[in-house]
Amino acid sequence: MKTLAVIAIMTIFSVKAYAAEVPESEKTVDSAAVAESEIKEVTEDAVLETESKDGEETEVMDALKAAEAMKTMDALKAAEAAKAEETAKAAEIMKAAEAAKTAEVIKAAEAAKAAEAAKASKKAEAVKAAKAAEAVKAAEATKAAEAAKAVEAAKAAEIMKAAEAMKEEEAAKAAETIEEAEDTEITDVTADTVPQLLYPATPEEVRLLASLIYCEAGNQSHTGKVAVANVVLNRVESDAFPDTITDVIYEKGQFTPVGTGWLKRVLRKNSAPESCYAAAMEALAGGRPVGDCVFFMRKELHRGGLIIGAHAFFGAA
Repeated sequence: MKTLAVIAIMTIFSVKAYAAEVPESEKTVDSAAVAESEIKEVTEDAVLETESKDGEETEVMDALKAAEAMKTMDALKAAEAAKAEETAKAAEIMKAAEAAKTAEVIKAAEAAKAAEAAKASKKAEAVKAAKAAEAVKAAEATKAAEAAKAVEAAKAAEIMKAAEAMKEEEAAKAAETIEEAEDTEITDVTADTVPQLLYPATPEEVRLLASLIYCEAGNQSHTGKVAVANVVLNRVESDAFPDTITDVIYEKGQFTPVGTGWLKRVLRKNSAPESCYAAAMEALAGGRPVGDCVFFMRKELHRGGLIIGAHAFFGAA
């Protein structure tokens, strides 16, 4: 509309200019009509041209609007695409973060599991080491006990060996002292030659007792010989031992010469001297130099008791 008004104004100015250019002498009614007609034509042309231009402008505006709309749509699409891309990137980042977090959790779980396994292994090793130490300790204790037992056995063996050696030594000395007696004929002991005794005994029992005295105390004093016979007779009287001289002397494990066979050899050779027979007869007649003692041994092997010569006498009947 503004364009149309501008064209009309321009037309009017054009007509006025034209009228101004026509001389006054030529101005007529026809001129005015012509001018009016021209103005009308110009105005109509201007209107048509304006309408045509308005139509073109409308199309242009529509095209511009359409272009703007397309541009806006493209911008929206681009924004949506960018947003979708950002969303996708964010999703990927979140996914990667979740994966990393899951990997860390798995790694931490595996580390914890490995730590538990290491702890269990260490504990098992500690238990194994403790058991091994206990086994070693037990083995050492057993070994020590066995060693102590072996020492005790060796000590006992040494004591026994020493006792045997001492007795053998005594026997050797006794043998030296009775060499002359062995060549002397000993009168057989008979019931007629045995005096009245406090402890009745047969001739064989007297011979056996004298032979034991020779083996156990052949190198001892007369009192030491009587003391041995005293012990034998105390055992006969005791309820803890056999009731006869023979059974007392041959009781297992009581007198060493019985076990070694020495007593048997002396009896076979009939080698007990008269001093041993005299000691046996004195004991049978009531001689009691050691009282009620029922044991004797080398004084080095026993503390206390009644000491006579090389022997210690002890133990009451």
